[in-house]
Amino acid sequence: MDMREAMVPFGLALENYYYHGVDIPIVIVRDDEYRTEMSVKPFFRRQENFPAIERRALNKCKGKVVDLGAGVGADSLVLQNREFNITAVEINPIACEIMQQRGVKIVRCMDLFEFSESGFDTILLYGRSIGNVQDLEGLERFLIHAKTLLNRDGQIILDSIDLRLQKTPESIAYQQKKSETGGYFGEVVSHFEYKENIGPDFSLLHVDPDKLKEFCEKTGWICEIIYAEADGNYLAKLTQTKYWRKN
Repeated sequence: MDMREAMVPFGLALENYYYHGVDIPIVIVRDDEYRTEMSVKPFFRRQENFPAIERRALNKCKGKVVDLGAGVGADSLVLQNREFNITAVEINPIACEIMQQRGVKIVRCMDLFEFSESGFDTILLYGRSIGNVQDLEGLERFLIHAKTLLNRDGQIILDSIDLRLQKTPESIAYQQKKSETGGYFGEVVSHFEYKENIGPDFSLLHVDPDKLKEFCEKTGWICEIIYAEADGNYLAKLTQTKYWRKN
């Protein structure tokens, strides 16, 4: 699935809001036709409006940081103001342009798998940016790739959501459908619609803590859940095990 093409409507919404102050919601259409609307205004949130989980994530950062899936730079700007050496990575070119306009100094416009710079102490994946790996196969691939970006004592700080704790009828029905077809319930296929612009389908991974720990063990990471909320949102810290090999 081409994430660049899929993110075009999202970029247009960001552009319209940032340059023109127009907040027209993006429509997210799941592959079972369930539709939700999302404002882009929260992507421009200020530090004083950060939720507790986001504040905790930033406070866990150390050393040289790469913010993967940086959006329009909400977290990168805060870390930069705290005098971190911060590199922001984002696949959407409009979001990258906006980040630069907002003052983020080091911006890389590329997919997280394409990013290959090394020597980082922290990989930050906030805003469920781990979802950009798309599926469980992508998660394994990323956890291996991340080792090439980090120093030996480096860490990953990420948040995701356990959809099993989402009890709405729509969420339960979708999980059951996934289970019946042999799929993982956290692999959610959707597309974006913004005004007349309709993007192609893409997959986002919402990985539950148990599955994350399973894949961490498989690829040589220790996974610690450092914060969890009743609705399923959680924050994890991943550190590398001393000895590692791919089975």
